Amino acid sequence: MKNAIRKIFPGEPEVQEYITIKVGEEIWETVFLETNRQSINISGSHWLLSLEPMVIGVFLCNKIQIGKNQEFKIRYKSKNSTFTEAVMFGSYFDSFDEPEGTLYLFEINRTNIFQKNWLFRTGLYRRYFVSRQPSKNKYKSLVGAFSYPRKVKLVSFKQDHYYNIFPMDLLGEVGAGYHVFGLRHSNIALEKMLQSAKVVVSDISFEHKKIIYDLGKHHGTNPPPVQQLPFQVNLTSKFGFYIPEWIENYREIEITRKLNLGSHMLLWGKILQTVNMAPKPTQLAHIHFLHYLQLKKFGENYPKVD
Repeated sequence: MKNAIRKIFPGEPEVQEYITIKVGEEIWETVFLETNRQSINISGSHWLLSLEPMVIGVFLCNKIQIGKNQEFKIRYKSKNSTFTEAVMFGSYFDSFDEPEGTLYLFEINRTNIFQKNWLFRTGLYRRYFVSRQPSKNKYKSLVGAFSYPRKVKLVSFKQDHYYNIFPMDLLGEVGAGYHVFGLRHSNIALEKMLQSAKVVVSDISFEHKKIIYDLGKHHGTNPPPVQQLPFQVNLTSKFGFYIPEWIENYREIEITRKLNLGSHMLLWGKILQTVNMAPKPTQLAHIHFLHYLQLKKFGENYPKVD
């Protein structure tokens, strides 16, 4: 099957679950929440927040009529909304209000995916992904969720002599001045972050990919003394948290809510201060390999970061 796939796509890079791309402010794909015979564009206002179970958060300025356990769909469409790549099915289970709007939480039960064709999708899964993701339904849900680029941000935290800096893609800035995170319970800094109720988020340029990915191990292990980091650090102006010297902007956030979603803890915070030292950089983002192939089929793709 592997050779057959390579014959279909000669010159294709080694298969990997996620492709790292660079994105600016414009995202090609569109995402729609479908419920109560409504279709609402949630492209810039939805975030993947948990994996077990899979939970999608959607922030809406206007309330919608939806009851507990009510079913819904989330539809992922390609550039110019010409092709449906995935449809998620699930149920609404919780929400909370802010003066500017409401965060709705939806649990995903199953997903249909439409990239390429059934034979190709099945062969790709059995050959490459079944050992990493035995549940085909979970695999399809990940394909669906990452049929929309998930930007990678850098999270900074400091409490007394302890600090941590690590990348995340289960997070997002809410346009009304809030920020939302889905942080694994296994993250070594989680309890301290909840105690202090403070966190800093930075946009990061794709140029620092290697360093950023090396910082990923800090999710589960204590980072080295700050003097041993492979870069110099600056302090944020309000909290005094460490950020790499090459950071071009950051947001200092007060955590105001938390909610256990399963494998991840939802953190919700108010942005207290945004500091911009330069225009937003071209950022790293993750898309699924199948979405990458579908974009290539259409003759378009985001620049890949090796």
